[in-house]
Amino acid sequence: MSARHLGHIAYWDDRRGYGFLRPSGALERADNVFVHATIFTACGLPLPAKGERYTFEKRRRPDGRVDAVNLERL
Repeated sequence: MSARHLGHIAYWDDRRGYGFLRPSGALERADNVFVHATIFTACGLPLPAKGERYTFEKRRRPDGRVDAVNLERL
């Protein structure tokens, strides 16, 4: 799952420290990818705002869910 994807912040909650990236071309909310505030910190990035664009990789967690990692802001 290490291919790079392009997307934007579709939802972000500062208080809870997480949100979702919507990959370019995705039409449904079900295609959104979870992203946690700690990933931005680990990548040396400030917390995002809705609509900001990023490239990212997807990582499948042991529970089967998919997270965004290795973010780069555009």
